[in-house]
Amino acid sequence: MSSAATRLVVFDLDGTLVDSRHDIALAANLTLASLGLAPLPAETVVGFVGGGVKNLALRCLRAATAPGDDPPAPDAFVERFMPIYADHLLDRTLPYPGVLETLATLREAGVETAVVTNKPAAPARRIVDGLALGPFAILVGGDSMPVRKPDPEPLLRALGHVGAEPLQALYVGDMAVDVETARAAGVRFVGVTWGIGKRHDMETAGARDFVDHMRELLGRTGVARAAQRGTPP
Repeated sequence: MSSAATRLVVFDLDGTLVDSRHDIALAANLTLASLGLAPLPAETVVGFVGGGVKNLALRCLRAATAPGDDPPAPDAFVERFMPIYADHLLDRTLPYPGVLETLATLREAGVETAVVTNKPAAPARRIVDGLALGPFAILVGGDSMPVRKPDPEPLLRALGHVGAEPLQALYVGDMAVDVETARAAGVRFVGVTWGIGKRHDMETAGARDFVDHMRELLGRTGVARAAQRGTPP
């Protein structure tokens, strides 16, 4: 099926639609401090993002605990991190360039948009609402289902919500886990080069299509070509 038949574009959130690195790093270091541990460099914390908040907890605790000491339980980190992050969710988090305009163009062209993220649903919705990124047809968070990425079910749930087949959809992300999720769901993947993840990691996972600016995504859906012809996508 050609890209002109794209009915749904599904987005990862952190590192794809929004730059949330500073707020995540701040909240993680405040959490470590509350547990009596020294802060980590912001870039170190950012490198631990991906796979959900519990994975972030495990990585931060291992890095911050002195050799020979036992790290605190990751559940203790998560319990403290979530309210701290909630207080700093939108301090410095912003959409990446071209995101708002591209989302608006897709919707005006009749292409549905959705979010599938491993971030818990409540903070994900606050970011979406606070930055006026919506409306999305559906937002599936890391705690919305019993499984999360790279399991394909969250992405397939988004497709089912709008009645789209895998060949009619596109998944946009910045990490290898996003590539794996799209492949498992049978959905075409486009990687963004400005995010938290690395292009090399996505390529290693099998990604072959990348955009360097969000507006380039319009060409992957047929919207840009349709606009040039003056016809619906």
